Formats: sequence, C-alpha cells, structure tokens
Amino acid sequence: MNSPSDEKNSTESQEPTSSHPLPSLNALRAFETAGRHMSFKAAAEELNVSPSAVGHLISGLENYLGTKLFRRLNRTVELTRDGSILLPGLTAGFRRLATTLSDFQKRDRDLPLIVSVEPSFATKWLMPRFENFRSLHPDITIRIDPTHAVADLHHGDVDIALRFGSGRFPGLEVDTLFANQEIIAVCSPELLHGEIALQTPEDLSRHTLIHRPSEPSQYDLSWDLWFRAAGIEGVLEKTALVVGYEDFAVLAALQGQGIALATHLLAADDLAAGRLVKLFDVSYRTSFGYYLVTTVDKLRNPKVKAFRDWILELAANDRARSEYGVLATPQDSSSATAF
Repeated sequence: MNSPSDEKNSTESQEPTSSHPLPSLNALRAFETAGRHMSFKAAAEELNVSPSAVGHLISGLENYLGTKLFRRLNRTVELTRDGSILLPGLTAGFRRLATTLSDFQKRDRDLPLIVSVEPSFATKWLMPRFENFRSLHPDITIRIDPTHAVADLHHGDVDIALRFGSGRFPGLEVDTLFANQEIIAVCSPELLHGEIALQTPEDLSRHTLIHRPSEPSQYDLSWDLWFRAAGIEGVLEKTALVVGYEDFAVLAALQGQGIALATHLLAADDLAAGRLVKLFDVSYRTSFGYYLVTTVDKLRNPKVKAFRDWILELAANDRARSEYGVLATPQDSSSATAF
C-alpha cells in the first residue's frame, strides 16, 4: 500500500512542471488549422503567416511530442495515426477557448448600466430628457435607481451616481454638472392671481408654505434663508405642508396647494411652460450642486464612458445657454442627473 507521501508524489508527477513545459500555443494552433484544412497553405492564409512558418511550427511540435503528425506527400499532406488522435481534442479546445473569450468580452454588454439618482432629480430633470441618450445608444441597457441612499460605488453594483452635495466625495472620480444651485419660491399661476393677494414677499404669510423635512436643511434649503434674502425677518406662516421630496413639493405647487421652494434647475421646465411662476425677484444660492460620481475602474467600462460623455456635454451646453447654469427647456436638451 502506498503511503500518503507516495500518493502525493505520484499526483505531483502527473502535473506539468517547469522542466516539462507545454508546447507553444502557436504550434498547437498551426497544427490544428493545418489538420482542419488538410493544407499548410490554407492554414497559412487563415493564420496570416507563410506556409514555411506553418511547417516550421508543426515540425517543432512533432519534435516536442516525439512523433510525426503529418505525412508530407508530393502536393498534399495527410494526418498520421497520432495526428488523427490529437486533432479532435485540439479543435474542441480552441473552440471552447474562443467561446470563453467571447463570453468574457461581452459580459459588460449583457449587464445593464446602473445609475443611482436622487428621486427629485430623476423625475424633474433626467427622465424628461433621457430618450436622447437611448436614441444615441440603443445597444445600452440602463437601469435608473431613484434613491436618497448613497451608493457604494467601489463594492456595489451601481456604476454611476448623480448626487446633490458639496462636490467633495473622497476616493471617487467627480465631475461637476450644476454647482451652487439657486433656490426660488414658486407657485401656480392660479394661486398667484387668486383671491389672496401675492404682491409682496410679506404676503406669503397668508398662504400655505410647502416645506421639506428637516434633513434638507443641511443643504441650505430653508424658508428662513429665502425670507432673509427678501430682507424679511420673523414671518409667521398661515399653515405649512411638509413633503418628502422636492418633486412632490413642486407637484403640490403645480396643483395650487401652496408655495414651494425649489432649485431653479428642477423647476425650469415648469417655469418655461408656464405651469409655475417664480415669485418676486428673490432667490439665494447654496454651496451645493449636482455631481456625477464614479470610480476609476468603472470609467474603463465603455457604457459608463458613453453616459458620462453624453451628460457632461449636455450639462456644459446648458450652462452656456443659461445665466443660472441650468437647463432651459426639455426641447433644447436631453439629460439629467442626481444622486
């Protein structure tokens, strides 16, 4: 009975070692191609080398194996018995190798591009303009993930995040889309011209003011800041409506339920269409804006690069067209971003 060490030594002796290297892949490929065509000349044409190079590679393989693989006849070649045994396995092996490489190369094409987007930004800016990207890149499947959660770009599935913040995202690749957002007060035309006057900023105390929860105060989205910009202190509200997302606040304003604070960027389409009106010549700017965030590794993905190039060009064109640095109308542009 063999000892464990004998079994180990026996197993190891069957594995290729540095003293018994495998033959070159070029030699194996030359033999497989020549055997498939039964012609050195045809193999040379497929491999884009000379017939003599094919013959040299096959001779080297025969020397390595210690047997003849072809019989060289006057104007043709034929496989020997050993050549006939070797050929099918090599043909299957090269086909499997080609399939494996093809599957590997198209792995990213089969996966959707995942973009994490702040919900209000997705609703009011990205989705109304997204058809342009799809028309330019119909081969890219994309998944929009509207969420306030900060995506783990290094270890998660998200490829790109479009975030509202200060622009400081350590360890990530950051591109500015729209910085220093302008905050304005908006309402519906019907509310503006309704029974309760809206002729001065002080008149807002007689209307419902639409608030966001306390969290957005960290981004300077505050009625106190708006009133301060208007030169007013200590305004008493008639009543308040609190909603979770900016697009909900804008929707409530569209429906005449009150007056909302909104970034000029996300209200731009409704302002341009006359569905909303900006109240008074009052606004303030925050130190926050919208940014595209990804990783160095994910930028190597052609789909990530395509989306990034598209949105950066769009944002640059929009900034050039608008003194506010935001998109003017959906007819003029075609994309958007959030976190």
